[in-house]
Parts: sequence; C-alpha cells; structure tokens
Amino acid sequence: MNLNKIWEILLDCIFPRKSINQIVGWHNSNILNTKTAKDVSQNYNKDEFYNSKVIVATDYKLIKTAIYNFKYLHHQYLGETLGQLLSQKVAKSINSGELELADLITFVPADPKRLKIRGFNSPQVLAHNLAKELKLESVGIFEKIKHTKAQAGLSKSQRLENLDGVFKLNLDTQTQTKLAKAKSIYLVDDVIASGQTVSKLNKILFEYYPKLMIINIALARNEEI
Repeated sequence: MNLNKIWEILLDCIFPRKSINQIVGWHNSNILNTKTAKDVSQNYNKDEFYNSKVIVATDYKLIKTAIYNFKYLHHQYLGETLGQLLSQKVAKSINSGELELADLITFVPADPKRLKIRGFNSPQVLAHNLAKELKLESVGIFEKIKHTKAQAGLSKSQRLENLDGVFKLNLDTQTQTKLAKAKSIYLVDDVIASGQTVSKLNKILFEYYPKLMIINIALARNEEI
C-alpha cells in the first residue's frame, strides 16, 4: 500500500469524505465562475522565456483553497474542475485570436519524492484535462532527475541554484518525432510565481528545438512567494 493510499484512509477516518466534500465542494459549482486573469507575459523577462508567452487562468488568491486541497490533501478529483477553468481561459484566448492552437501539450514534471507521496502530478492532471478539451495529445517530454527544495520562500538566486541540473529532455525516438513535427507547444504548470521553473524548461527545449513556439500556461499566478 503506497503512502498516498494510507493518507487517504487516515483522512477518511478523521474527516469522512462527505464532510470534506462539504468543505471544499463549493469549488465544483463556483470555481468556473472565477474571474479569469489577463495575459501576464509582460510581467516576466522575455529573454528568460525566449519570447514565448505566459498565459494564466486566474489569480492564486481566488482559488487558493482548491489548489491546496488538490495538491496537498491529494484530492485529485478537483483536478477536473480546475482543469476546466484552465481550459476556459485557453479557449477564450484562442477564440479572441490572442493565442493559437498548439500541436502538443506537455507539463512540468513531478519531483520524484513528492510524486510518491501525492500519487499524481498536478500539472500533468491539468494538462491531461486541457488536452481532452482541445482534442490534443498530452506528452511528458521532461524528466526531473533529482529531488529539490520547494521553490516557495527562496530568493531568485536560490531558486536558480535549486533548479540547476534538475531537468532533462526525454530524447526517445517517439518523443523526438513528435517534437520535430510540432510548430508550437503548450507547457502547463499549476502555479507560477517567479517563473524560474518554466523558464528553465523553456531553455532546455529551446536548445534542442529553437524554432518551436512555447506557450507557458498556468492555472494561477501566486504573487505571495
């Protein structure tokens, strides 16, 4: 039995699932009415993002409780609703001409240790739901090859150091073929703050595929960290 399953059992003993749903369930009916955020690409260094866009669905404070329950209390079912919020923002951006439909969707890879505890990777869940809505393929093209400290609470220089040598590109033949055919790709994250993580992934992808347009898409932007 994995740690995630044990945690779920303990939660059910302390807080029956019906009670938990009463506490956080309001998100399912109201979260999709949350005000969507504007394109915030101008708030990030263009050089670090290689002139790619940064699209954010909403502000962190508005859905903070839902994200906490999704990521840290392991309520994976919230990923579908949060994924719909993300999909609405992307669809609206496409319909307005602000954003073009990408060829592929990928996501920020999970920290190996945290993945064992949570049982799922939140950016991957969001990317899967977005891909389903847009009828695109979600492909895991990055790997996180070592455990790191959480980025929250670190300075910019510490965050850069914390991410040094952490990620690598999946260079298997099938992934390379898909990337070689693609003109643009959505890179999905759950919460973006300084943008150091997606910037690092942008750099790695840009080195191998300099003509590929990367659009960074996050569920929320957290200005608190």
